[in-house]
Amino acid sequence: ILSFGALVLTYDGISGERESGTLRLCLSNPVSRSTLLLGKYFGAVIGMTIPIAVGICVSLIIVCMFGVVPFSPAYWLRVGIIVLFSILYISAFVMLGLFVSSLTKNSSVSLVLLLLIWLCLAVIIPRTGGLLASGLVEIPDEGRVLKRAADAKWEALREGGQGSYHWSPGEKLAVAEKAADAWFAVCEDYRNNQLNQVQLAQNLTRISPTVIYQLACESLIGTGIKHYERFLKQAREYRRDLLRFTYSKYPFNPSVRQNDDKVRQLKVSLDEVPQFEDKPAHIPTSLADTVLDILLLFLFNMIFFMGTFASFMRYNV
Repeated sequence: ILSFGALVLTYDGISGERESGTLRLCLSNPVSRSTLLLGKYFGAVIGMTIPIAVGICVSLIIVCMFGVVPFSPAYWLRVGIIVLFSILYISAFVMLGLFVSSLTKNSSVSLVLLLLIWLCLAVIIPRTGGLLASGLVEIPDEGRVLKRAADAKWEALREGGQGSYHWSPGEKLAVAEKAADAWFAVCEDYRNNQLNQVQLAQNLTRISPTVIYQLACESLIGTGIKHYERFLKQAREYRRDLLRFTYSKYPFNPSVRQNDDKVRQLKVSLDEVPQFEDKPAHIPTSLADTVLDILLLFLFNMIFFMGTFASFMRYNV
C-alpha cells in the first residue's frame, strides 16, 4: 500500500508542475535542476517514512501487549534493520514515480503508466512466479511419493529378514534403522524438489522490488523459506542425535533379534531423551541471506535515480 502511496505522491512531481507552470517558476530562480530533483526525492521519502514508522510502532505495541515475542536486543536490532530496508523499498518507488513523471508531459499519462507498472510489480509478478516454476520443475503427486517411500521401506525390511512392516520389541534394531533411512531418503528427495521449485519461483520474480522486499524481510525476521530450510537441517541433526542416543541405551546387538521380554524391560527416562529446539538464525546469518536482495534493491534505486536525473536534465519546461 505504501509503495502505491509513494507513486501517488510523485506521479505529478515533474509533469504536473510543468502543466501548472510552477516548474518554470522554480527554475527561473538560482536553483539547479539536481537540487530541485533531490528536494522532491527527499521530501517524498521523508513524507512516506512517517506512515511507515507509525504502522510499525502500532504493530509492535500490539505484539508487546500479547507478549508473543520476547523482545530481546536482538529482536529490536532486527526491527531496526527492517525499518531501514522498508525506507529503501519505498525509495525505489519514489524514484520510479519521479522517473516516469520526468518522461511524460502530462500528469494524467504519468498516473496511468505508474498504475500499470505498480500493478505489474506489486500484484501480477509476485503471483505468477509459482505458476511458472510449477511448469519448469515438475513435482510428483504426494500420494505416489508416499507409496514409493512405503515400497522402499518394505524392501529394506524384507532384505533384513523382518516379517512385519512395523518394528516391534525384539526385532533387529539395525534393520528398523535401514528401513527408516529408506523411507527418509524418498521423502527427502521430494522435499528437495519442493524447495527447488520455490527457490526458482523466487528467482523468477526477483525482477519486482515488492518480491525482493518480502523475501528480505522474511529472512531478517526468521520466517519463510529460509526458516523452513533451517528447520529441516535442525530436524536432520536431531534425528541423528536421537539415533545415537537410542543405540547408547540399547544394551543388545542391534543386528540380532532379541527376546521380547528383555527389550520390554528396558527403562529410559524421558529427561534423558534429547530435546528438539528450533533455534532462530543469528543476525549475521540473516543479513548474509539478504545480501542479494539488499544489493538488488539498491540497484533498482540507482537505475531509477540515474534515469530520472538524465531525463530531468533534458526536460523541456
